[in-house]
Amino acid sequence: MDTRAFLSRVVAWPEPGSGYINLHTHLPGAPFKGVAVENIDAFLRALEKARETSENIYFCLSQQREAKPNGAKLLAIRNRLNATAMKAVWLDIDVGKGKPYATTEEAAHALKKFLESAKLAQPSATTP
Repeated sequence: MDTRAFLSRVVAWPEPGSGYINLHTHLPGAPFKGVAVENIDAFLRALEKARETSENIYFCLSQQREAKPNGAKLLAIRNRLNATAMKAVWLDIDVGKGKPYATTEEAAHALKKFLESAKLAQPSATTP
């Protein structure tokens, strides 16, 4: 699956003029930088530019209602009140020494128990 297809499946892209998706870059120890975009084409252009750096790349998992000026760009105002849509639910489950789960098996068991008790569907994808 290419990047456009993946993002089309997991991001709730806003209708024109109705919201933003943030792309962030970061180097450990430095502040996060980001840009808010209104569509997948603008996101892919920002992503290509970000790939030219050695920074880590992240994207906001929820559509945001508002953005503010950030130099010559916009930056979405990320908070729970501005989150207007999500197309996928993401879980980050920490495994390893000193983490909440010692093994991936222990984490998988806890996830299965949580999904059953919350009456949620099984994940469509997991990664170790």
